[in-house]
Amino acid sequence: IENLEKDLKPQTIVDFTYQQTTIWSQVHVSPSLLSESHTRGAIFLETKEKANKLLCFLQNPAHVIVSSTGRPWVVTESNWMYGSEEASILKSKKQLSNLPKETDKLKVVHSGSEEYLIAKKLQELYIEFRNHVQCLQKRLALEERKILQQ
Repeated sequence: IENLEKDLKPQTIVDFTYQQTTIWSQVHVSPSLLSESHTRGAIFLETKEKANKLLCFLQNPAHVIVSSTGRPWVVTESNWMYGSEEASILKSKKQLSNLPKETDKLKVVHSGSEEYLIAKKLQELYIEFRNHVQCLQKRLALEERKILQQ
């Protein structure tokens, strides 16, 4: 998941996705560069079925998940990790956090609303930006190879 708020906690994502889908997960939120306005995360699940159910929720065209500031989530990969190693990690996590819930930092905005239209525009903008960065990274790698082969 990309385009996450930099201060978003993994437990907030776990609680929110459980509240929406009743699927337990483990979440890792990656640190971001100071120059980045967002961060990214990964969701680990026990089974392929749960991964598919969560993916259907995340990619449902009838809604968008956004932060309290309106930043939309962007699902960039659907290579979900599931199985015995991840399941053993999750067994210890199968309890609701005793910490105060911060699920109000995330919400689902539905098709037809003004928030949804804005979220879709922001998603498209982020995807365009991400694609541009990927092209730049490929070009950098190519130019580096050229220099190193001289």
